[in-house]
Amino acid sequence: SIGGVLQCTDCEIGKYSTVTKAVGCTTASTCGAGRYIKIPSTSTTDTECEDCAVGRASAGGLNTCGECTGEGEYSDETGLSACKTASAGSKPNADHTGVALCPAGRFSVGGATLCAECAVGKYSSSDGAVGCTAASTCGAGRYTKTPST
Repeated sequence: SIGGVLQCTDCEIGKYSTVTKAVGCTTASTCGAGRYIKIPSTSTTDTECEDCAVGRASAGGLNTCGECTGEGEYSDETGLSACKTASAGSKPNADHTGVALCPAGRFSVGGATLCAECAVGKYSSSDGAVGCTAASTCGAGRYTKTPST
């Protein structure tokens, strides 16, 4: 200092101070898993974090949360650090914010965005199937009676 006057220095990037006549700066907060940086820190304010919205996830420390739109992915709650994967018998709904059961005639072994159709000669008669069953075959002189609808 010259003549007893102290020179003030700005807090470096990633640090801040909210008081006058501070003798140092505080390290700014980092946004943890399931959160994103809504407003970055400045020399006088801390970082403002917010939870990831439904349909998104973040490992933390990022300016945005990633969309859960990968194969079989969804996010049905706020603040997730990673996307969830659809389980067997289900698929993500259209906006990847939850899951829906595979309809009869289709199935999923899990981790898929779409339910697969049962192959010819196989069927699934209920929602949420994890596989298809072979249709029964009748012996000579017999037939399978299909119920009328």
